[in-house]
Amino acid sequence: AEIYNTELPTEHAYLGKLERVEGVDYLEPGKIYRLPVCSHNSIVFPGEVVPMIINVATLNCNDPSDGVKFGLVFRNVNVEYIYGVTCQVFERGELNASSGSIVLKTIAQQRFRTVRHLTGRRADVLILPEITLPDPLISACSNLMMRHAVSNSAEYAKRFKSFLSRTVPWTKFVYDLYGTDEVLTKVNRYLAFLKIENVPSDPVKLSFWLARNLPIDEKERKKIYKADAVISRMMIINKSLDHMCYFICKRCSNEIGSYNDVFAMSKQGVQTSFCNPSGFVHDTLTIYKTRENSTFTTERPSTEFSWFPGYS
Repeated sequence: AEIYNTELPTEHAYLGKLERVEGVDYLEPGKIYRLPVCSHNSIVFPGEVVPMIINVATLNCNDPSDGVKFGLVFRNVNVEYIYGVTCQVFERGELNASSGSIVLKTIAQQRFRTVRHLTGRRADVLILPEITLPDPLISACSNLMMRHAVSNSAEYAKRFKSFLSRTVPWTKFVYDLYGTDEVLTKVNRYLAFLKIENVPSDPVKLSFWLARNLPIDEKERKKIYKADAVISRMMIINKSLDHMCYFICKRCSNEIGSYNDVFAMSKQGVQTSFCNPSGFVHDTLTIYKTRENSTFTTERPSTEFSWFPGYS
């Protein structure tokens, strides 16, 4: 069987020839910045590549050759606040003089919530922090014992925690409720099932990657997005992994496919954003098969603008 190159979908070659632009600076958490903003139909987590065909007037600039930073806002996340993510342009195409549109590849970087909406599609946004708390059991360890806490051996770490649990006020299972060991065990088992190896090791990036690629419903995904602490996200993800998931049609609620049939066709994971010729961004998820008679095609297959090179 031919091995499909999962690098191909991440290149978004259907957008045509693009040139690299500079600009990958991060904004300081807790501070307010004024950014051009545009709305998006679904939640985009930091680390995700978002291809776009957009009018330059939306970005409030005539030439995004210096790597423009702007915000994507998700209006349905919360009635109290409007949340969003900063996006940095890192590749661009030629400006279409007649339509005023331009092809961009952007990467989502930092979460924010809007403080004030201004005229001309601009807003003042508060950059949200990313909080990584230490392991609750290890943090109860004395300085003298701390040198024994770090080990590359999972078995040694497990034995050390078991020993340490005898010296703390609560039993070990209480500390486990606020640790990441259980969820990471479930995640590793799930990733092995999907045969996915390219997973971020950084706790913050990993929490966002999991939120985007694991079977989590929209309500829980919103909770994850609003959580500032990594452990809070991991606890929501942990609960979601205990449920059996199916895909259903949003219009008729008929079952379309099972999450057991999910596989990664892109190096970025099982879920990826792609842009169609009209500029609409779609979240796609690849599965081996659908339920019998649950879907049908309305037109002939076409290789034009294919998101997966080699397939129609």
